[in-house]
Amino acid sequence: MNNNILFELYDYCETKFGKEEIARLLHSLEAEFPYHIEGIDRHNFIRNFMDWLVLEKVFPETGKRITELYIEDHQELSQEMKQNILNTKNIIVSKFVVISKEGLNITLKDMNNGRYYTVTQIINNPQIRANTIIEGRIFPYGNIYRLAGVMVLMHTPMIVDPDILMHAYEKREIERIESMLLAPSTTLTAVLNKYPFQWVDGMCEALSLETRGKKNEKVREIANKVVTDLPSIIHKIPEKSREALTLVLKNDGYVKYNALKEYADEMPWWWNNTPPTSTIGILRLYGLIIIGKMPHGTKLYKTAIIPNDIKEELQKLSFIGTQHGEE
Repeated sequence: MNNNILFELYDYCETKFGKEEIARLLHSLEAEFPYHIEGIDRHNFIRNFMDWLVLEKVFPETGKRITELYIEDHQELSQEMKQNILNTKNIIVSKFVVISKEGLNITLKDMNNGRYYTVTQIINNPQIRANTIIEGRIFPYGNIYRLAGVMVLMHTPMIVDPDILMHAYEKREIERIESMLLAPSTTLTAVLNKYPFQWVDGMCEALSLETRGKKNEKVREIANKVVTDLPSIIHKIPEKSREALTLVLKNDGYVKYNALKEYADEMPWWWNNTPPTSTIGILRLYGLIIIGKMPHGTKLYKTAIIPNDIKEELQKLSFIGTQHGEE
């Protein structure tokens, strides 16, 4: 499956119908197309039209969308993949403000209802940045959203939403915490004592511990809980998180952060209200991974390490080597 489901559907559509039939559809359905943008050039109109055609258009002859035809012709797909493709029909059309941008990931806030969406771009669009207003469409694909079609982008020197300033503050604070110096011998307790109360309380909630009391007492309880309940914690976290944890464990318990670039690590600040749900974020929430700076050679690098006090216990568990269908 292509990383961009839209491109995969384009290819399928061309193979199934042929270029001449697609050209005919473009001409015959142009009046029906609901997303006309005044002044748009022909190339971008066609791209916008094709997104609508492969995701939304129901063909009267079959009563089906292109996505449904694609699934019928690709029975080898997993049920999860089939459902992800079917869910793309749930298009959201609105005006959004970009709250933040991290690489290819952008956080959008719907200006009509205040809802938030994590959207992953296929390529970096430099015109999309924090405080950009986007009028357009997004669609779900798995646990993220994608942009659909051509959007109207607007920029203003005024801060559109106070969440933009709050996110900038939170990002600075996360970077400060992730700058702490680590070593292979670093323990979970030592790191938790440097965590803000929002993170400590969020970990308590995740581990079903009391959030009242002094921070140092909660830190001891968290560290003890992680060690004593390690098998059940490993069992409850998603397979993708176990896979990432295995990667780190097999590399002596620490890796340069770039080694985990294939795993999502979206990180909220208020763990006590919105705990991390990304692949790496879940590992951090349960104290299985900590992020900081560690020397590699003569330089400091951002590094993910497994706390020394749980590394040996992790090595005893049978989840190692059980990824990718080996269980």
